[in-house]
Amino acid sequence: MILEPGPAIDRPSETEMLGLTFLASGPDFKTLTVHALVPGSPAEQAGLRVGDRIVSVDGVPIADISLEQLWQLRTAAGRTVKVGVERDRVPLVVTIRIRRQI
Repeated sequence: MILEPGPAIDRPSETEMLGLTFLASGPDFKTLTVHALVPGSPAEQAGLRVGDRIVSVDGVPIADISLEQLWQLRTAAGRTVKVGVERDRVPLVVTIRIRRQI
């Protein structure tokens, strides 16, 4: 395999601007749990923790949001989202300002 720089080599990456990964589980993949956080990322700075269960985004229950919609959030630089989570059975809302990390 030979890797060569393409025409977009000098542009910033437009992927993964939240700084988190989550696990989707359950029969309908609607149980989302924060699996990992990038140190210093928007998600970590907002206060999310590994193990938090994501229950809503901007007030919309996770059951009503597709995985594709969640996936698209990771490239929405400049957008601010309110993420409802449950931590140790306590409901919380954290505000994440999505930004490039590089």
